[in-house]
Amino acid sequence: MNSQSNAPAGERIGLIDGAKGVGIFLVVLGHNTVFSLHLADAKQAIYLFHMPLFFFLSGLTFKLGVPLKEMIYRRWRTLLVPYFAVALASLLPGAISGGVGSVAVGMLGILYGTGHTLRFTALWFLPCLFLACVVVHMLLGGSRKETAHTQSRFVLLFAAIAATAIGLLLVGSGRFSAWPFEDVMGRPLGAPWSADLVPIAMGCLIAGMTLQRSDWLSRYAASAWLLPCAIAVLAALIYVGESVDLNYRRISLPLLFPFGVLGGIAATLGVTGLLLRFPPLSRLARYVGTLSLIVLLFHMPIQRRIVDLLSAGSFLPASVAAAFGASLTIAVIAALDAWVIRPLPLSRWIFHPSGR
Repeated sequence: MNSQSNAPAGERIGLIDGAKGVGIFLVVLGHNTVFSLHLADAKQAIYLFHMPLFFFLSGLTFKLGVPLKEMIYRRWRTLLVPYFAVALASLLPGAISGGVGSVAVGMLGILYGTGHTLRFTALWFLPCLFLACVVVHMLLGGSRKETAHTQSRFVLLFAAIAATAIGLLLVGSGRFSAWPFEDVMGRPLGAPWSADLVPIAMGCLIAGMTLQRSDWLSRYAASAWLLPCAIAVLAALIYVGESVDLNYRRISLPLLFPFGVLGGIAATLGVTGLLLRFPPLSRLARYVGTLSLIVLLFHMPIQRRIVDLLSAGSFLPASVAAAFGASLTIAVIAALDAWVIRPLPLSRWIFHPSGR
């Protein structure tokens, strides 16, 4: 428990950034309409774990040994400032065409902060992660510098299991996917800021915390057996009918949910471990990982336009077209970041609070 990781800090950060790069590519791919239409099983495999993966990765770097106020400020800067900036900017087209009424409805949706109240659905992740971080810190944290090293791995593991179990019970109850928690189209809204999903987010976050001081990540990420075993687990879950969509508050087989999350995390780490063996691919994955927040914020409208362009007279197989569309989307966002966001002081302050 108290042993430090044998992996150098830079190696661990590189692995985490690389995993974020692989993970955000899967998020973009999962939101690609060509991919969704023609490769439905592969999409569902991604949905078994793609958002829990990022809660888990956040847990790998989550620090308890800081004052609560400091932690809240950090998360406000890194999560809520970009959230409100992009969510408010997304209202501009509606404001021009729909007037004051459209803006008012949009503002209420932003304040509610779940997938079906936002113009860009993926933004729901940010306020949910913010709440999860606050609750985890309040339950497990403290102001002492060494607090992060006083929680035993057993305590963290128990907390992760308990939080996940509570979250699965909440989703399974359907309480937050029926009236009055549904929109006019009958889609589930969930609780404000996806508070009903916070226990699941906490479970994944705390699971990541259990591995902060372990060398498991660097030891097993590139092992030859990890990736094929993880893919086999995901394939088996799809075969038996496991289906997950947290935005729709749907988990078809709740008891199998943790296996999908663990399988997806292992698959992502396995792919990352392979990429890190090849320096050019390693640099690319780690670079995309540092842009994961910006890709999450902007990929939906950009990819929609790219898919429309590629679909006109496309002769490519669906899998190739989907992968190309997702890759091109990330490339456009990387160019946007390099040529527009970073050079402008205000946008750099909003989207790069850490300076990375």
